[in-house]
Amino acid sequence: MPRAALIAIGSGSPVVAVSFGIRSSFGLSLQPMSMDLGSGREAFTLALAIQNLVRGASQPFFGMAADRWGTRKTVVAGGALYAVARYLMATTASAFELYLSAAC
Repeated sequence: MPRAALIAIGSGSPVVAVSFGIRSSFGLSLQPMSMDLGSGREAFTLALAIQNLVRGASQPFFGMAADRWGTRKTVVAGGALYAVARYLMATTASAFELYLSAAC
């Protein structure tokens, strides 16, 4: 396997592992967040659906940012934005705030 391919796989794997690890644990938060917000599972699952739509729609823009400013800066900025959005998602007080924080 070419050295460039190994570097790409080695660099991308931690990013995917962190992202998937966080996203795969959302199911554990469903019941506590639903009880805390006083809503059913619909509010939490709608927030995750909004998050998936925003992530898909923003990919071309992050690709353009990576072309313009470099991959490292874009990945760091995206990771920071993701961390802030997850913090906001954990500290929401209403379903509407949950939707807004999931869209970040």
